[in-house]
Amino acid sequence: MKSSLKITLTIVAIVILAGIIFFFRQRGPHLPHTRPPHAAGTYITKSRLVFAGYATPEAALESMTWAMMNGDYDTSIASLGPEMRADAVKDPKDRKNFESSMRKMSTRFKGMQIVAKKTLAGDKVELKLKLDVALPSNSHGDVPPFFIQPMTRFGNEWKLGGSTRGYETNWDQSGQIQTFVQ
Repeated sequence: MKSSLKITLTIVAIVILAGIIFFFRQRGPHLPHTRPPHAAGTYITKSRLVFAGYATPEAALESMTWAMMNGDYDTSIASLGPEMRADAVKDPKDRKNFESSMRKMSTRFKGMQIVAKKTLAGDKVELKLKLDVALPSNSHGDVPPFFIQPMTRFGNEWKLGGSTRGYETNWDQSGQIQTFVQ
């Protein structure tokens, strides 16, 4: 009887261990717990940002912004597409530079709003977003009213698929656009 109990306990331990390994391979040990994303079009203050995972382009952008505002280098890197990720981790000083930049940026960032989405292909979209950023008092410029963020799907996850660029009025003139806020 004792040996059958040992075998049973060993099998149970193996199943539990296999489940833990599967969980961390799927999720990654460094990612925070996923929370429901805000609805597209919602103005999200810095304090309301969440790590929303990568199931949609909007959730992925909120997750990346959350990671940046919280100084979470690993999650920020995980939010990038493979090519961007490879470029981002080339220099060992990147983590320190990121942390320094985010400390400054997070004090100026007030919020964001995804106002529209343009579908380019089944695995590529662009998000039109508005950033609410307080410029330093010695600044002589203005924050552009909108930005465009390319997003790409890799497998089942959406990631940043290119650099953020300024909005141009012709962006709204073509393509399959879903408007969340007028």
